[in-house]
Amino acid sequence: MKKKLCRIVPLVLITVLLLSNWAYATGKPHEIRESAQMPIVEFEDVSPDDRFYRSVLTGIRLGIIQGVSEENFRFEPERVITRAEYISMLGRMHEYFNEPIGTPREGLFYERYLVWAVEAGIIRGNEHGDLMSHEFLTREQMIVIANRHLAAFGLWRTVVSNFWSSIPVGMFLLDITMHNDTDISYWAQDSVDAFGSIHLLPVDNLYFRPQDIATRAEALSFITSVSRWLIE
Repeated sequence: MKKKLCRIVPLVLITVLLLSNWAYATGKPHEIRESAQMPIVEFEDVSPDDRFYRSVLTGIRLGIIQGVSEENFRFEPERVITRAEYISMLGRMHEYFNEPIGTPREGLFYERYLVWAVEAGIIRGNEHGDLMSHEFLTREQMIVIANRHLAAFGLWRTVVSNFWSSIPVGMFLLDITMHNDTDISYWAQDSVDAFGSIHLLPVDNLYFRPQDIATRAEALSFITSVSRWLIE
């Protein structure tokens, strides 16, 4: 089977984009300054040395994730994520930029987000109508759901425009062959191509690994990366 060719931003460029576009992390620059004095949270299982540390901070600021109390925070970064948890993260990001979804504190924490996702065409059940909310989420499923979200709310143009306008003139974006992408499902290929074109595919050692189950850290890092480009 033909190997998939995907373009990946070099590590140096990723670092530059993260630093120069930190204001995109919340989408509201004036709130960035206010959040600079955010109370210190005692992390139980997250360290500044973790590769996903900045994503956790952004996730807290955007309300995508929540700790067990105001004094400490347990994230469980390496635990595999369910579809319900991922949809909840995505829904909370959407709420940050838009109006609240459903009625908070009614039903299970994820129910209103599932209803929203179904109504918006972001998720679909199987042939029996089962949303499989407690099934583990694969990395390619994570990409497909995010693609549907951006498409459903007309956000793709904003994301693409903001990404490319941030690239310095003359900056070279390296093309790297990803040898293990031949197992991408046919129904996920368009979504993978879309995010690959703007260098937002979550990779590990330059591999996408579409069939692997996503962890909570991977899902949060991906969502916060997308949120960075949602400012018009």
